[in-house]
Amino acid sequence: ARLADLIGFDGFRQWRYLTKKIKNLGYKIVQINNSKKPTKDDELFKGYVEILDAMEQIYEKMFSLLNAASKFNIKSLSEPKQIRFEKLLNKIYFFFSGTAIEHELAKRRVILGETIGAKEKIFSLFEPHAEMICKGKVKVRMEFGHAVIVAQCNNGFMLTGDRMESGLKDAGICIPFIKELQEKYDNKIKCMTFDKGFHNPKNKKEIKDLLPEALLLAKGKTPQEEKNGAYYDKKHWHSGVESSINALEQGNNMGVCLDKGLSGFDRCVKGSILARNLHRLGLILFEQSRQKLTA
Repeated sequence: ARLADLIGFDGFRQWRYLTKKIKNLGYKIVQINNSKKPTKDDELFKGYVEILDAMEQIYEKMFSLLNAASKFNIKSLSEPKQIRFEKLLNKIYFFFSGTAIEHELAKRRVILGETIGAKEKIFSLFEPHAEMICKGKVKVRMEFGHAVIVAQCNNGFMLTGDRMESGLKDAGICIPFIKELQEKYDNKIKCMTFDKGFHNPKNKKEIKDLLPEALLLAKGKTPQEEKNGAYYDKKHWHSGVESSINALEQGNNMGVCLDKGLSGFDRCVKGSILARNLHRLGLILFEQSRQKLTA
């Protein structure tokens, strides 16, 4: 509507009405979805068809506006308005293209009954790189962003923390991650413990050549050969790593990234790791000074 007003395009005078119409159709779908009517599925289908059709009418107006903007003589505007024109046009292209993709996915999913793969889905128009991390967990039903792998040494300091590549699971990064750490610390790492997600038969076999000792927890029941005191000592020690991960999320701002883009996400991860290590160093120095005073 702002762009139409700027170039004198007479197609978005009813933008408030159109916005309210789409919102009301969205509220209607939510109400039907929360109801327990026997005809719920049929009404939901009709609601989705109605909102998709209403959006297509807006798309026609959008195409007309963008066509008019492409033919508009920008030099007829003052310099501040030229800057405003370019900003508005770029913003419209960004959100319009994203909305059009989501509209097509919704149409395929609801109208045509197709199953949409995770790689095709866009979970955020503002951060298109966002992925679904977990689905169906008790604590968080759905979580979006990027998975991060961290390593902690036995004195509580974080050795590293990196964003995992798109589509890569814990089991797929296990061996490369160990090799990277051993190379970084001149093969001085003698023992490591891992979450259950890192376990598979191939990793369990290859890990013996990289580490003298490793606790690679298997899913399900514990194998008989691992039921000993040393095994449980390492398992309890790994609980401290889980505690540190929770501290990173809750105390060091790693639960929600407030920066923008992938580079911003990586910067947030590194900053959180640094903050955690400084916190740990402070606790050690505080304890040393306390012992000196009581000695």
